[in-house]
Amino acid sequence: DKGDLDGAEPLSREALEANRETYGDRHVETLLSIGNYSDLLREKGDLDAAKRTIGEAPEVARETIGADHITTLVLEAKAARIRIALGEADTNALREVVASMEAALGAEHPQTRKYSCVINDLPAHWQGAIVAERG
Repeated sequence: DKGDLDGAEPLSREALEANRETYGDRHVETLLSIGNYSDLLREKGDLDAAKRTIGEAPEVARETIGADHITTLVLEAKAARIRIALGEADTNALREVVASMEAALGAEHPQTRKYSCVINDLPAHWQGAIVAERG
């Protein structure tokens, strides 16, 4: 059971809007909210909205808090999951993020382990070479 995703969406959107208003678009709390909201949209199957929501958040995180920061790495993993679900990438996109997580956080860190498991749980047809761009 994934819970009440429809009920959670407005709450997650409100949290994101409040963080944007309070902290601005480049603050770590806002970046976390962007990641959480985009992940919720991905879980609901609204992949285009998830991609729009996460947007440039991974790049902003790299610029503001650094490439090895846990928030940056998690945003990159969430963005990779969205690209995979859209058919724009294969698991190599996520494998690269997991390798960065292992280097920065360690192989036993909960986020590293989580996204390692995510790779193994993805459908087999996403495990191959990078998918051609959608036409």
